[in-house]
Amino acid sequence: MTFGILSRYHQNNGLFDTILTRLLIHERTSSLSTLVVPFVIIDSINDMHFSFKETEYEMIRKLVEMLLVDYKNLSGFSRLEEHRKLIHFYFFKLKDKYENILLKWFIDKINDDENIAPCANIIYQLKWYSPKFHEIFLKNLHHDSQVWNWPVDSLLRYYSTEIKHQPVLLTRLQFKKEVIEYPELIQYVMQHPDWLCLITALYGGYKNYNTPTTIAEYSTTAQFLQLTGNERMPFIYYYQNIWGRDDPAYSMALHLDAFQSKQDWNIMPTFDSQEIYKESFLTGTILELLHGKRSTTELIEEVRKQILYAKLSIAEKIEALTALVALGDFEFLHMFVENQDEALKSSLGNVLKQTISVLKDSIARWSSYANECLLRIYNDTNGNQSKHNFHFADYCKIYLSLIASSNGLPVNTTKLAETVENFEHVLYQKS
Repeated sequence: MTFGILSRYHQNNGLFDTILTRLLIHERTSSLSTLVVPFVIIDSINDMHFSFKETEYEMIRKLVEMLLVDYKNLSGFSRLEEHRKLIHFYFFKLKDKYENILLKWFIDKINDDENIAPCANIIYQLKWYSPKFHEIFLKNLHHDSQVWNWPVDSLLRYYSTEIKHQPVLLTRLQFKKEVIEYPELIQYVMQHPDWLCLITALYGGYKNYNTPTTIAEYSTTAQFLQLTGNERMPFIYYYQNIWGRDDPAYSMALHLDAFQSKQDWNIMPTFDSQEIYKESFLTGTILELLHGKRSTTELIEEVRKQILYAKLSIAEKIEALTALVALGDFEFLHMFVENQDEALKSSLGNVLKQTISVLKDSIARWSSYANECLLRIYNDTNGNQSKHNFHFADYCKIYLSLIASSNGLPVNTTKLAETVENFEHVLYQKS
């Protein structure tokens, strides 16, 4: 209200603008570790009157700049989820009134690689769709960040599966558009594991329920509730801040009883064209090969030529290298990557980490079916070892270690143990 009154009485003499500017300068140079003035100004913005629109818009740009600086400072209060939620709330208030100003400001900020992940996270939390955002982030997956929990990937997935402007979206997702129009392409992919690996790595195709995270949350809470009263004491203060001071254990128990994510844990992971959310410069070549029902061997040769002789952007190089990783062309990869600069190596490693992180959801959900799958493998390999590259023990170690590293549910191996002779020896024998 005070700001509103000041702006009305001094909108023509510049005093109000000067006061706001000095307050923001003082805030930036203050020793305080969190923002105060920008929040107060934003709360009062609807009551204020500015002499000129450009003066008003410049003030908005200064406010969002300060919010972003605070948001990126993960050594300060922004390391706390509640503080980040507060900043999301104030971005939302500004977007509601100044959407075009914020849109232009975000696009300018995203030109700096260091801002891509934090800006993507804010935009994702706001559930804000813009065709321009979509275009930019499709080309910047290699700048995604584990520190921010892979927000570029989350935002692209949200755009592809939740936004209803499908005709607009599909102009940017040519591979998705084509396989929806010609479903026989995906049928061919599903029959050839090498194609399925490639398509999953480059385009997605599996829904992400964040199963590893929800299993960890449920398990941690359940383990606390199983402790005795004395055993809980060291953790009570922490959980009171989250669940309330009166009876945190009771609130936690109610939360587990109504834990919605639990119903997702046993959903069989299946490839779905509707879950495709990424695009690649290799799409034209890939679609041509799929329509011709040709093998990935031809694609490997083409991708090698592109890497060695074409003038590719760093994003395109990383897509091409990711394709070769998915197709197992490791000898060429090692030869090429060994002589590249650290920036490309780091970006490639980042994309592979992000891909693995997303796939952990499917692996964690698949843990419910691991016992049946291993039984089928055992029955197939038993007496027919010449058909397989691995011993049954190797399959067990690979599958169970993948589930463990993906934070999947514990695998009940009782039925497997009853079927497999000397099962304990099988699990622990040396390869």
